[in-house]
Amino acid sequence: MVPGQLPVNQPDRQQMFSTAAVTAENRERGELAFGEPADLLQTKLYMPPLPPDAVARPHLIEYLKSQEKAKLFLVSAPAGFGKTTLVSEWLCSRRAGSEHYRPAWVSLEKADNDLERFWKYTIAALRLL
Repeated sequence: MVPGQLPVNQPDRQQMFSTAAVTAENRERGELAFGEPADLLQTKLYMPPLPPDAVARPHLIEYLKSQEKAKLFLVSAPAGFGKTTLVSEWLCSRRAGSEHYRPAWVSLEKADNDLERFWKYTIAALRLL
């Protein structure tokens, strides 16, 4: 492989970050345009935008920033307590400091309490990196 050239089967950056339409060839294989199974909801693989009325929690953001060497974060709280907003705000603050910081995102819900389904989404999110 030539330096700077993508492998033949790997989608280019623009294709990976678009919600590209399903082509006839991909549809026959049951895949989306960038090779993911068509039964995956693509919106679950992208961080939602911060709401304009989000409650700022600088002490929690600073705590997350202080743990930057961690490989995985688990944020657990009841529904409506701002988990998504907190993590979105933290990731936005991380990206502002580094154009090379690219987190994987998977939005989960009760129906995702299935090991095979969980890993399909997790692998799809990691492929976007």
